[in-house]
Formats: sequence, C-alpha cells, structure tokens
Amino acid sequence: MLTSPSSPGSLSYEVHVWVGDEATEDEYAAAVYKMVELDRVLSFAGSSGADAAGSGAVKNGGGGVRVLLHRQGMGQETAQFLDYFGGAVQYLAGEQ
Repeated sequence: MLTSPSSPGSLSYEVHVWVGDEATEDEYAAAVYKMVELDRVLSFAGSSGADAAGSGAVKNGGGGVRVLLHRQGMGQETAQFLDYFGGAVQYLAGEQ
C-alpha cells in the first residue's frame, strides 16, 4: 500500500492485492474481501469502491481520502506494482 498526500488536507492510498496462480477460490475470495475491508477502513465510508474484478476502482471517501484498489495476478503484474519491488518479482514455491 502506498500512501501519499493528493492535495492539502487529503490522502491518497494505492492498495494492491496479489493472487498467485495456485490460489484456491477461497484464498482468492479472502484476498478480495480483505481488500474491500481495508478500503472501508481507509475511506471512512459505509460503501466500498472496490472492484472484485480488479480493474482499479477509485473511491473518494470521507475526509478527503482517495482509495485506489488494484488486483495483481501472477505473471500479469502492472509496472506500478513491479516498481515497488525494484522492477521485478521472483516467485517462490509455496507450501505443499
């Protein structure tokens, strides 16, 4: 998550959730649920701007808060997401 002032007296949040190719439907659903939950906490509002499909929905919440949500799929990470990790990510084997 990247936090930055978007204008005087307001904040902008970039929230990313990454889902691996081997994630189960339950794991994927939990990741999206947590993203929506975080959006609600950050935006101080009762409704969410989350887009479960991951297109990057923007929500302007109360108190001058802007939340931008991104879903990152394994092998389809955006350049912005990769920049957080020096331009590349390395996949490691998970639990078997």
